[in-house]
Amino acid sequence: MTSAKLSDSSLPAIEFTNLRVQVLRALREGIVVGRIPQGSALVETRLAGQLQVSRGTVREALLELQQEHLVEVGAKGGLRVRKMDSKAVRELFHVRGALEGLAAGLIAGSPERASKQEALREQLTVFEGGREVSMLDLIDADLSFHRTLCELAENDVLLHTWRSLEGPLRMAIMHAGSERAMLNITVEKHEPFVDALDEGVADPRGVVYMVLTETVETLVSAADEETAGGATA
Repeated sequence: MTSAKLSDSSLPAIEFTNLRVQVLRALREGIVVGRIPQGSALVETRLAGQLQVSRGTVREALLELQQEHLVEVGAKGGLRVRKMDSKAVRELFHVRGALEGLAAGLIAGSPERASKQEALREQLTVFEGGREVSMLDLIDADLSFHRTLCELAENDVLLHTWRSLEGPLRMAIMHAGSERAMLNITVEKHEPFVDALDEGVADPRGVVYMVLTETVETLVSAADEETAGGATA
């Protein structure tokens, strides 16, 4: 009986790939949910020791997080978690509202409006309860719904621009904490985006923009109240 010789290509580096993805997710989640506070310095050696991985793996993850605009270069040249105040969150949502409003208008004017609306409606199932998911998974589900809205518009520039906001949007969604974020990630909060595509809606673009600007005001108000309460405590 002869033994077959394995080629180099028959053993993909699954373990390393998984490790890199796990480190990226751990750092992303830490930043988004606030375990790594905004403005914190990100030191490769310290993070590598905490995560028990190589500095190179951490460096790759930080580079990707920098591309997602969750991490930025600080005044002294080192990397730090991006800071996002209420003004930045409001501005981000206003731009997002303009983009998603445009997407809704393009879908509403499409000959495939009905089928595209149904495709978006199917995305509502990700918000149904009855399953244990992490905060990061909830945020991913939220962004997936809105990404689908932009994809259905079939405008590459619009979609590319929206995708460039995904990283900061993760932080913005958590601006007032996880409790407020969870209140905004429900079927009921997303149905207006689907309903805006109903035949006969006069201004779907305006409806979507209004929903998102109202959402950001609840985020900013709740965050400002919490900050004020902490200052007087």
